[in-house]
Amino acid sequence: MIKIQFNYSADFLGRYENEILVRTLRPKINQWLNRMPLEYKEVIRPFFSGEALKEIIFCPAENLSELITSIYDQVPILAERYCPEYYLRGIVIEEDYQTINIRTNQGRIEIREKRDRLIEELEAIIAQRNSVFISDLIFEVRNVTQASTIKKFFKKLLSLSSGTYQLQENDKDKFADWVNRLPEIFNYDSMASTFSYEMTSALGINICPYCNYEDTETIIGDEARARPDLDHFHPKSKFPFLALTLSNLIPSGHRCNKNHKKSQSMLNYEHPY
Repeated sequence: MIKIQFNYSADFLGRYENEILVRTLRPKINQWLNRMPLEYKEVIRPFFSGEALKEIIFCPAENLSELITSIYDQVPILAERYCPEYYLRGIVIEEDYQTINIRTNQGRIEIREKRDRLIEELEAIIAQRNSVFISDLIFEVRNVTQASTIKKFFKKLLSLSSGTYQLQENDKDKFADWVNRLPEIFNYDSMASTFSYEMTSALGINICPYCNYEDTETIIGDEARARPDLDHFHPKSKFPFLALTLSNLIPSGHRCNKNHKKSQSMLNYEHPY
């Protein structure tokens, strides 16, 4: 990975703050807060109001992981919805469940015992973090006797804890409307239609910082326009509140962004800025 210079002009930063923070985000955040129950509003408001919201948009690269931790630790329902692997941190899914022969009576007993131990661990986490989605999974499998169904439960939990599971629409529907609306508030596409070319041009990065190979030149002309992808270093699918954070947007090659890095969580990885 190439280290790159984070260098936006004061004029750009002022316009970005006025358009994205003042005119767009703050009104949406106020509406969002009014949609949620009081007990959540009291916890969430300190992270998404006033100067705190500005700190999200202009958070230095070296503080992004700390920001994620502080929000998801205090509001675990957001972690469960958008980044289940963070919500399930500390849980170890024993992959040896795959080798258990559930055609034998002993194998069926063994898989049920493993299920019961895992449920006990999950319930200990839920007691601290509350749950919408995981608690439903436990309810569905707690009294199941069919070993093949229990194996599917292990497979799903393993996928969730490793960050490879994509929540389905029926999974998302378990969450309150205010939880599901977060990506609409931090709308990257709307921002990119206004600022993306200016951003990649200002940074002047002509080669992908991830692979040091793919061309990332920005071209703005009468007959041709092209720019590199703006990769969300911390994926917006997992951390939607960072979708508009300038230090989280990395000019990158299309192959690295779409084919290799994808939506992989980058917590504990070195940042290009």
